[in-house]
Amino acid sequence: MTIEMNNLNQATELFGEGFPPKQQVNLEHKMWFMFEQDIDLYIVGVVVFAVIFILFMRVRKKKRKA
Repeated sequence: MTIEMNNLNQATELFGEGFPPKQQVNLEHKMWFMFEQDIDLYIVGVVVFAVIFILFMRVRKKKRKA
C-alpha cells in the first residue's frame, strides 16, 4: 500500500514523532575512500580510454606484421 503525503504534518500524524537518536555517531574515519561523485566518472573514462588505446595499438601492430 502506498500513501501520498503532501506535507510533514501528515507524516507525523500517520507515523508519530519517532525517537531521538541515542548517541551521535561519527563514521568519517570509515569513509576515507569516498570522494565526490564526479571522480567515479573520470575513473571510468580513463579506463575506457586505456582499453581503446590498447586495442588500437594491437590492431596497428598486427597490420605492420602483415
